[in-house]
Amino acid sequence: MDSTALKYFAAVARAGSVQAAAQALHVAGSAISRQIAGLENEIGTPLFQRHARGMRLTPAGEILANHARRQEMESERVAADIRRLSGQESAVLRVDTVEGLSQYVIPETVARLHRRHPGVQVRLGIPGTRRVSQRVRSGEVDLGVTFALAPEPEIRVVRRLDGSILAFAVPDHPLAQLGRDLSIRDLAEVPMFLMDQDTTVRQLFDMACAHEGIAIRPTAIANSSAMIRHLTLSGRGISVASYLTMANIVREGRLVALPIAHPILDQRSIQVQVLAGRRLPVIIDAFLSCLDEVIADIGPSRPRGWPGLTHAIGNGEAQHETLAGDFSPA
Repeated sequence: MDSTALKYFAAVARAGSVQAAAQALHVAGSAISRQIAGLENEIGTPLFQRHARGMRLTPAGEILANHARRQEMESERVAADIRRLSGQESAVLRVDTVEGLSQYVIPETVARLHRRHPGVQVRLGIPGTRRVSQRVRSGEVDLGVTFALAPEPEIRVVRRLDGSILAFAVPDHPLAQLGRDLSIRDLAEVPMFLMDQDTTVRQLFDMACAHEGIAIRPTAIANSSAMIRHLTLSGRGISVASYLTMANIVREGRLVALPIAHPILDQRSIQVQVLAGRRLPVIIDAFLSCLDEVIADIGPSRPRGWPGLTHAIGNGEAQHETLAGDFSPA
């Protein structure tokens, strides 16, 4: 399969049209069309559905697009390894995450990575929880750090963190003085600030409420975890989130983390995802090392029952490592 044809095909797959791909590659659109036609003749099936508004991949095109993206990533990895041998370090690391982790965990990880590898450029995206795994699978990004409820096809999990849902409040909030795990009924009696219903935290919280036969009418609903944080800091109500979403504020003493006694709220994990079968660039190992350090630094302030960091190994089985002892959140 001709490498130029594959390059042009991948460009059209990304751009959605021959014209847009031609502009991105600075080549004539007719040249791209000829290369794609040659690929379709070679493979014996159409790779695109042609529409007035652009071109959409066929199922065969999706398979070839995934192959092309994997080849591109492998080429980038080899080039970065060669540059490193000559003392140059100018790799690009593409990372998708979710907004909750963009408040502290990911920025702090990137800052530590830059101190050690100043030549590395990190391109960060927040495409929404549902799209992170899709973009890892398609090769659009190198790493995804996201909330997950179940395994994803073609994805290898290289780190798994606890994503259990906890309640958060200012230290002098009445529920913070109870000295016990909260119940769903406790939360029904106070104002609550909740994320909107297309987030995993809200979906699981609503499931737990339904399981208990309790209806909670939030005081405020937002599509931004940063807004939820600010509302919670006002002291006017309680929010629910993963510990890592609020960890820096808890460590500063501005909020406390309050465990909620309900098994449904423990069903979520935070996963660091890479494309299965891909040989990872060295810079990904460096990023993971920095992430491990950030999680370890957060460790002493996590609430009781916080299970620590899990490294995925081999065929996906996990080896559990506890970072610190259990302790009270308040």
